[in-house]
Amino acid sequence: MQHFEIRPIPEVPLETVPPEEFELVRAALHNPQFQFRTITGIHQETEVPLEHVAAVLDNSELARVSVMRDKKGDTIYAPKEQKKTVRERVATILYILAH
Repeated sequence: MQHFEIRPIPEVPLETVPPEEFELVRAALHNPQFQFRTITGIHQETEVPLEHVAAVLDNSELARVSVMRDKKGDTIYAPKEQKKTVRERVATILYILAH
């Protein structure tokens, strides 16, 4: 059985992300094939380093974090201008009721 070490994504300042990488992340976030995106998914699509993808999604005005998680439990992001889905609204209500 293989064991995998999970390492956190290093934090880097948004200012260190090259403009062309910022644009690749922006385009991937707005890819119409996906309603939600993960840092890993955008990294795989764009080959932008994970820490740069995270910096753009977490520190710019492009994205919002959904209350939902993907099947692996990872944080999912949506374009900031995208309205919350019915699933997100239900998940928010369930979260509030549970806490």
